[in-house]
Amino acid sequence: LLLNAWVAQVLVQHFPASAPLRVQGPPSASRLGNLVKWCDLHGIEVGAGESVGLQRLIDASLLPGASPKLLIAKTRCALAMSGARYACAGRLSEKARRHYSLNLDSFTQFSSPIRRYLDIVVHRMLLEVVARSGTASPALPGAPHSSLTPDYMLQLCEASDKAAARARLVQNQSWDLCLASHLSQTPRVMSAIVTQISSSYIK
Repeated sequence: LLLNAWVAQVLVQHFPASAPLRVQGPPSASRLGNLVKWCDLHGIEVGAGESVGLQRLIDASLLPGASPKLLIAKTRCALAMSGARYACAGRLSEKARRHYSLNLDSFTQFSSPIRRYLDIVVHRMLLEVVARSGTASPALPGAPHSSLTPDYMLQLCEASDKAAARARLVQNQSWDLCLASHLSQTPRVMSAIVTQISSSYIK
C-alpha cells in the first residue's frame, strides 16, 4: 500500500499532467450521515465518519467472533462508499487526487500481481523516471515513454474503468450462476443476516 502511494507521488512529481492515479471521493453527505446514525444507534463507534474511523470498523468486523451488528455495519459501510476510478493527475485538483477509503493523498496501482494494462503503463513511466535520473540507460524497455500525453492518458483511464466494470459484471454473474447451480444440487440450510429489503430483492 505504501509502495503504491510512493510511486504515485513520484509519478505526480515527474509527470504532473499525465500521471495515472486511482482516486476515490468521499461518500455523499446523506449516505455517510445515514451510516453514522445507524452505527450510533447500535453502539458502534465510527466518529464522524472519517476514513480512519471507518477503517477501524472494517478491521474489527474481520476479527474472529465479530458480532452480527459489526458485519452489517461493514456491509453498510461498503454500500456508502463512492466507487474508485482511474484518473489523469493533470485533470484533477490536489484535493480530487485523494483516495478516501485508503486515506492517501495519491495512490496508483503498481505492485498488483494482476498486471492490468495501466499497471504496465505505470511501470514504464517509472522506468523513464529512472532513465532520466542518469542511473540507468535510456534504452531500458518502456523508456522513454513521453508519448503518453494527458489526452491519451485520459482515454486509457476511461477505457480501463469500462473494462474493469465489464469484468466485475461477468465475475458477479458467473458467481451467481455457479452458486445457484451448486445449491440446486446440494441444498443447504444456513443462518443469514438480512441487511436490506426492497420490492425486488432481499440482501
